[in-house]
Amino acid sequence: MSEATVELELQEQIARIKHTQTLIDLRFEETRKFIAEARKLEAEQGKLNRDRFPAPWLAVISGLTAGGAIFAVGAAFFHYFLQSKT
Repeated sequence: MSEATVELELQEQIARIKHTQTLIDLRFEETRKFIAEARKLEAEQGKLNRDRFPAPWLAVISGLTAGGAIFAVGAAFFHYFLQSKT
């Protein structure tokens, strides 16, 4: 093999290696973007879970408050009628 042939083969190998490195860099960048998006979605899911947790308790507290208010109105109503009859 002549020196020119060896040099040409080396240049072809270097070109293939550079091309492969470029493809690897592209895949690495895509992976980084995917990981960043996954982290963003995980943070959003955590926020939604935090927001969802108090909802049942708010319904219970609202129901108890409404029940107490109805009881108070009923008690005041009966008290008013009991005092007006005496």
